[in-house]
Parts: sequence; C-alpha cells; structure tokens
Amino acid sequence: MHWLVRMLKGMAGNEIMDQIMFLLCALIILIGSLLTWYWYSHYEKLIGVGVITGGIMPPLISTGYLDVAIIIALVSPFAALLLTLLIREGKAEAELQEEV
Repeated sequence: MHWLVRMLKGMAGNEIMDQIMFLLCALIILIGSLLTWYWYSHYEKLIGVGVITGGIMPPLISTGYLDVAIIIALVSPFAALLLTLLIREGKAEAELQEEV
C-alpha cells in the first residue's frame, strides 16, 4: 500500500482521477468478463459483452481514440443484433432436428 501512496503524492489531482478511472474501468471489464464466462444463457452472455464494451469506452475516449470509440459504439449494437438472430436460428435448427 505504501507504493500507492508514494505514487499518488507526486501526481496532480487530475492525474489521480485518471488513474482511478482506469482502475474502475478495468474492474468493470473484469466483472463483465467473469459474468460472460459464468453465465450459461446466450442472451446473458450478450449482456456481459455489453458490460465489457461499457468498460472499454471511457479509457478510449479519455486517451483520445474518439474515432475508435465511435466505431465501437456504432458496430456493437449491430453485432449484438446479429448474434441474437444467429442464436434464434440455431435454436430453431436444433428444434427441427429434435422433431425428426
């Protein structure tokens, strides 16, 4: 813990807030990853991927990669929609194979 205090003493207030923000975003990404790994349902996994995306966006924006953040924000909903349609199609095919 002493290394953290020594590191924070030499920083300005905004630098400390940046470090705290990066740590919180890393925690959000870790929680989203663990939930995506733990959950069994495909729809719950999509929620976990959304949590991961929510944790990735603030560091991208604060470091100046606004163009990458915009692309992720535009592509992520369409990818979720596509995955939802693929999940439904896979369930429909599985039901048809069970009937035969």
